[in-house]
Amino acid sequence: KYFCNEYVCDTMCNNQFALLNRLYNCTVYISKISGRFDVNHRRYKCLQCGKMLCTSEPVVIIQSGFWPGSIKDMTYVFDKELFLFWDILQKQLPGVSEGAFLKSLELFSKRKGRVATVNATAFRVSFKEWKYCQFELDKLRCIDWMECPSCSQHQHSVHVDGNMKLYRFKSAGIRKRECYYGETFVVSNEKVDSHIHKVYQGSKQRVLWGGRWQSGAAATTGEEVEHINSHFSRLGSSTKHMLPEGREELLTEHSFHWNRRKIERLPGSLAKRYATV
Repeated sequence: KYFCNEYVCDTMCNNQFALLNRLYNCTVYISKISGRFDVNHRRYKCLQCGKMLCTSEPVVIIQSGFWPGSIKDMTYVFDKELFLFWDILQKQLPGVSEGAFLKSLELFSKRKGRVATVNATAFRVSFKEWKYCQFELDKLRCIDWMECPSCSQHQHSVHVDGNMKLYRFKSAGIRKRECYYGETFVVSNEKVDSHIHKVYQGSKQRVLWGGRWQSGAAATTGEEVEHINSHFSRLGSSTKHMLPEGREELLTEHSFHWNRRKIERLPGSLAKRYATV
């Protein structure tokens, strides 16, 4: 068995381990794209430094390409490829049901003659933690998908619009924790109310006319923001049943996806426009 020696062993070993025994009284439920698998944890020994390792240790789980359902309990483990697949599917099909996705995994397992149940709570919590980990890794790489490379330094203009389809039912529940991403995308209601108060009540900040009435102002087709609203509106079927923190995290992650796609397409878009001109 091979692990990443940089994190598993105390020294730079040759990365080879020998299987000592299976822990038959220590079961782990692994969820992959091909469904659920029930296996036993195992204990290994490094052939060079002699260090004893067990697959129930979080560092071994993560270095082996999986993500624990809980940092304290390695009973439920999820394949990172499963998380990546669900993340891509979620962004390509806004509003897709997580429950329906997990049900598909369960049916696949059942068709293959395996135990079908996938722990939905463990999947939901660990997926959010994995997504936030990707966000922190991007920060370490100095990648900020909320910063546009073409206008972040000298912004030319801004378009203000609202989307009334992303409401949330009060019956969905009250906030239990803070959003993982803070106010990266969605700011607090208090700040929004304060800003609105300044705009409509303050004598100096009051908006008297739109930008199109100013001399020399240009206009757009108006479709750019509608494309964004069209994408986010499809999330309404899911966000209205979410807790506040879950809703904010989902909207923030979709904003990352939208901006990333836009930034990655900028070179081709500019080249096409230059060719047209």
